[in-house]
Formats: sequence, C-alpha cells, structure tokens
Amino acid sequence: MERSAREQAEEKVGNMATEMEELSQSLFEEANAMVRTEREKCARLEARLQIMESREEDKRKRLTELEKAIGRITRVRNLLENKNASNISSMG
Repeated sequence: MERSAREQAEEKVGNMATEMEELSQSLFEEANAMVRTEREKCARLEARLQIMESREEDKRKRLTELEKAIGRITRVRNLLENKNASNISSMG
C-alpha cells in the first residue's frame, strides 16, 4: 500500500512537472508572439515616420522655392511700378 501511494505521488509529481513545462513553453511562445507583433508594429510605425519626414522635407523645399518666387515677383512688380511712376512723372 505504501508503495502504491508512493507511485501515485511520483506519478502526480511527474504529471505536474510535465504540465508545468508545457505551460512554461506555452507562456514563452505567447510572449515571443507578443514581442514579434510589437516589433512588426514598431517597424511599420518607423516606416510611416520616415515617409512623413520625407514628405515634410519636400514640403519645406517647395515652400522655400515658393518664397523665393514670391520675392522675385515682388522685386519685378516694384521695378515695374517704379518704371511706370518715372514714366508718368516724365510725361507730366
């Protein structure tokens, strides 16, 4: 009887150890899947950030070019206004 109880106890311990190992393995697999998912999300976010930064740089360049063009247009307009003003004053 003592031997049978001992065998049963050893079997229970063995079963518990197997179950614990399976649970640990399952936990690590789940943790690895979570880490992989987060890394993928991070990579997608980094890619989107890079695209947005590139677009922002393009917009800055276009804005600079537009500001330069406005400056040129303003200078030409001023020259034309001054020329017209001097033509009018020389006529009158």
